Amino acid sequence: MKTNVPEIRFQGFEEEWETLEYKDLFSKLSNNSLSRDELNYSSGSAKNVHYGDVLIKFSEILDIKTEILPYINDSEIVMKYITSKLRDGDIVMADAAEDETVGKCTELVNVKNETILAGLHTIAIRPEIDFASLYLGYYLNSDQYHSQLLRLMQGTKVSSISNTALRDTIISFPSDKSEQTKIGSYFKNLDRLITLKQRKLDKLKNVKKSMLEKMFPREGAAVPEIRFQGFSGEWERKTLGEVTLKIGDGLHGTPTYHDNGEFYFINGNNLIDGKISVFKDTRRVNEDALFSDDKELNENTILLSINGTIGNLALYLGEKVMLGKSVAYLMLNKVYKLYMFYVLQNSCIKQYFFSNLTGSTIKNLGLETIRKTCLLIPIQIEEQTKIGNYFKNLDRLISLQQKEIEKLKQIKSSCLSKMFV
Repeated sequence: MKTNVPEIRFQGFEEEWETLEYKDLFSKLSNNSLSRDELNYSSGSAKNVHYGDVLIKFSEILDIKTEILPYINDSEIVMKYITSKLRDGDIVMADAAEDETVGKCTELVNVKNETILAGLHTIAIRPEIDFASLYLGYYLNSDQYHSQLLRLMQGTKVSSISNTALRDTIISFPSDKSEQTKIGSYFKNLDRLITLKQRKLDKLKNVKKSMLEKMFPREGAAVPEIRFQGFSGEWERKTLGEVTLKIGDGLHGTPTYHDNGEFYFINGNNLIDGKISVFKDTRRVNEDALFSDDKELNENTILLSINGTIGNLALYLGEKVMLGKSVAYLMLNKVYKLYMFYVLQNSCIKQYFFSNLTGSTIKNLGLETIRKTCLLIPIQIEEQTKIGNYFKNLDRLISLQQKEIEKLKQIKSSCLSKMFV
């Protein structure tokens, strides 16, 4: 059986992959130690690759044609390192990080006539043999290679790795460059799909943000800028206290926890993207721990985080939960639930909440402040319903787009594990 072959492979390739040690494959290029304040985004004779951007901003492939890099302020420093200017196929690796992402790297493409230098906390390397474009960028970020770095990392609060420590790591690759090309192109196309989906998601989020401003009256106005056809007349001014049966918060003490309790004990950090989210460390209680307010919760209730994390919302849908003190509940009356859920996301309401917080270290939104919150409400329930349903559909599209992106990222992660040796 062939052992040095990937679990998943393109059809038509059968030969075992080759292996070389890092020290026999790469030559090291010099890097500078310029900090952020020695760089700018306006002008200069050379651009700089900073380790922070490698860790956070850049993907496995750094396309100089499309990515924005900072310029180096000092032209004398540029001349000092000019013999180590980067070219297509060179790799820039981050040699320090606060976690095990140290060693993350990027392969440069489309450098052309640009002068690009490797910056602070980077290891810049150049392959001594000819690789297909994109292959090394994806391979060196795969689990197969990066797992070799874990035992080589040094430091506690900040992890680091040196070029010397990398010398004996193993690089695997197919000898047939056409196979390298197929692998690189496959991941590049996956990244392109993820980018397109992300742009669509960003556009949907921007639409929602804009409509949250325009479909609710601005401060001082009695009607919104954008309105559904067939509705007219000024909206009513009400306080939250006037459109709710009850506003309260959760338990201020500590309940008795049970490993197999039927109810989850939730706090403000459990309210995410309009839903109640349960984590592995979310503790449980039995029904006998519930107090009367928990038992009164109904499906016309909105939950709001009011301590520490402020302003997170969730629609209560009958989940078996017990509220902690950082969660307030709003039991609505004579107002459409979805309308209220989205009006509470309007910037004017958020601004009111944040301008009336109490506490120094840990901020708190008081129940009386919530009751006194002023808002404008369409008189007709039909208009409330249309507005609520409009934003619900927007959220559904956003959620679908997020799921598609997550699925593509999972496919990429799986293939990075199975398409390399």
